[in-house]
Amino acid sequence: LCRGLLWLPPERQKQAALVYSRKIEGDLTEWGGPKNAIAQQYLDLNQDGVLDSEAHTMVAEMGSMIPEHVPKRSYGPLQWGPGISPDTKDEHKQYLAQIADDFSQDLLESVKQAVRVAAVKRDFVVEEIQHHLRFALTRARGFCQTASTQICCDAVNTYLASEGGQGYVIHACS
Repeated sequence: LCRGLLWLPPERQKQAALVYSRKIEGDLTEWGGPKNAIAQQYLDLNQDGVLDSEAHTMVAEMGSMIPEHVPKRSYGPLQWGPGISPDTKDEHKQYLAQIADDFSQDLLESVKQAVRVAAVKRDFVVEEIQHHLRFALTRARGFCQTASTQICCDAVNTYLASEGGQGYVIHACS
């Protein structure tokens, strides 16, 4: 975040990030807190298995650094107790399905937007190749095979089909 999104101009920030946040409410300690296997999937714990207050502080600080104009989606609150699991609570299953659907739609729209931008950008190398190809195709339409050109074409084809054959350029007056 510090060396990425914040260094971009505001208009680019809108296109470069999608922010999703969710909130789980309730007393996790009532249900075993950090010792509860399900709770451990949703909590930041330190090495001693205790809630990591530094991680919570860092997440809050990072959230406050996100510019206002960056698109954000917020979900929740989802009630914790008694435990949450998409396998046992339909509410949580629907909650996660909504997040996944929104993320998929946002990602698809982001990819579509990137494709639209890329399709508009000029690529001078590609344009140069296209120019030469069009010229070659135009010249090929009027080409008349002769015995000497056939010898040349056969030699080129034999070379290119050989094991060490690599592309090369043949040029002559057009």
